[in-house]
Amino acid sequence: MTDRIPDAGRAAGSHRLRALLVLGSLLALTAPRAWAAGQALFEENFDRCKDGAALSELGWRVVSSEPQSTYTVRSGRLHVRCQRAPYHGGFAEVAVPVCRRGVLEFDANVAIEGAGNADGIGLTLDLYNISTFWHDYCR
Repeated sequence: MTDRIPDAGRAAGSHRLRALLVLGSLLALTAPRAWAAGQALFEENFDRCKDGAALSELGWRVVSSEPQSTYTVRSGRLHVRCQRAPYHGGFAEVAVPVCRRGVLEFDANVAIEGAGNADGIGLTLDLYNISTFWHDYCR
């Protein structure tokens, strides 16, 4: 079997759907007053979650099924399992509070394990009309 890297258009669409949640899960959205006081308006780091918790139990909207991708929490980290379902990887999302001014921070580490194909995973941040996408291929 040979590995191949999918074309950028197909990969971007597939990966964008698969991991919309990963970046959102690591957001800390703060307003100027809250930031000055050291308080975050939203934060999700999964430390408070029990192992095996599903994102839907934590208030996330999950649009995925077992043949697509699964999202679970283990050891305080979000684990995303992607299946071979091009263009249908599914996604999960969470709503965060809106503020007119503030600081947006996130910290994410994409660690791909046990992947022998050329599929990839990506992190997407969509904020109003701005979209940023980071990705890597499983090689």
